[in-house]
Amino acid sequence: MIKIHSQIILFLVLTFSATFFAQNKNDLWKPINFDPDRKIYIDLVGLENYIYDDIYVWVLEEFDKPFELESRNEKIFTSKTYYLFNKKLNMYSILEIIYYDEKDAITEYFNYWRDTNIESYNYNYPIMPNSIEESILNNCTEYIDKVNAELE
Repeated sequence: MIKIHSQIILFLVLTFSATFFAQNKNDLWKPINFDPDRKIYIDLVGLENYIYDDIYVWVLEEFDKPFELESRNEKIFTSKTYYLFNKKLNMYSILEIIYYDEKDAITEYFNYWRDTNIESYNYNYPIMPNSIEESILNNCTEYIDKVNAELE
C-alpha cells in the first residue's frame, strides 16, 4: 500500500515538474549540436550531483519539421525525454517522454519506469557510437567533470 502511494506521489511530482519546467530554456539548458533538423538541449540542473555510473537527465528537442504521432492527429513541435544512462555498462533507458503541440501544451505522455532491483532490466538499449544518446551522455559527463574539477 505504501509502495503504491509513493509511486503515485512520484508520478505526480514528476508530472508537475515536467509541466512546470516544460520548455523554459533559461533553466540551464545546454544546446547540443547534433542534428540539423532539430534543436537538442540537455537540462544541467542537478547533473553535478552524479558521481556514480547512473545519470538521469531531461532532454528537450525542438523539431524544425513538426511530426504527427500515430496515436494522435496533432502535430508535435517539441518533446522532453527523461533518460537514464549507465556509464559503466554503456547503456540507457528512456523513462518518460512528453510531447508538446505548437502552443507548448502537453499532447501525449508516456511513462516507462520499471520497479525492479535487477540491474540488467534497468537499461534497455546500448549506446551506439556516433548516436544522439552518446552525444547526450558525453555532454553530461563533460559537465559533471567540469563542475567537480571546479569544486576541487
